[in-house]
Amino acid sequence: MDKKLDLTEPIIAWLLEPDSNRAEVAAMLRDTGKRFELAVPFRGNFDKYQQWFLSSGMVVLHDKPLEPVELPNIIRTVSNGRFYTLVGCRVSGSVSAGTGTGVVVPTYVVFEPSKTNFEKIHAMRSSIPGLSPWSGISSLSLSLGDGSSKKTEVIAEPCNEIVVDASVGLKLRPGYSVKTSLRRDEVTARQMVFIETRTDELRDWTWHLFYHRSLMNLLTISDWVPRTFADLEVLRDEDSYELDGEKRDVASCFVIYAASRPFPF
Repeated sequence: MDKKLDLTEPIIAWLLEPDSNRAEVAAMLRDTGKRFELAVPFRGNFDKYQQWFLSSGMVVLHDKPLEPVELPNIIRTVSNGRFYTLVGCRVSGSVSAGTGTGVVVPTYVVFEPSKTNFEKIHAMRSSIPGLSPWSGISSLSLSLGDGSSKKTEVIAEPCNEIVVDASVGLKLRPGYSVKTSLRRDEVTARQMVFIETRTDELRDWTWHLFYHRSLMNLLTISDWVPRTFADLEVLRDEDSYELDGEKRDVASCFVIYAASRPFPF
């Protein structure tokens, strides 16, 4: 399954009830280029969705006050069988009574093939450009021969992970990718080093991000070049044992893609 989250073209996503998979209302999820947005329509009947966006904390209907409805931190949606979990939701602006549309802005959007609530996670994996040369870890080696040879070899092979702090499951995990393009007559080899944290108990995002950001800050300070995260993946172990009907090793089964616009680091 493609893990890449692409919402440049808006999609219609059904909002799901918090404790079930029953669809309640259709909304529009999109990437504006600056942030992700969920546009939720309502019909002016003061349902819980409209009360998310009302500027007043209290609504009076037929001379009876309605209790305000707090915007959930986690909103789960589904579109064409794929689940999008919005984490760290907040309201953008406010609306008045009547028919209209309210906008929810999530801190993260998790794109996954399961129905899981991702408010807390078991593991997080991130990548930062420049981490390989800074850490001295590489899965690629280059041989140019002795000068008289016209042969050049690029070898890509697995490299052992480095445990940074076993008490919090903090590791540097090397990886690589090799792609061929017949159209351009080229082969591209890419070296990657991932930062990974993993715990047996569920932790919130900020706990994991503390360690990922700490390594990012060290890299930034070391060469005085601003850094940011290129990718961010999260995992709950109960969703890692089976992917597309095939049993997988938990250690290699990050199947969740999470993103924010921009990354809030």
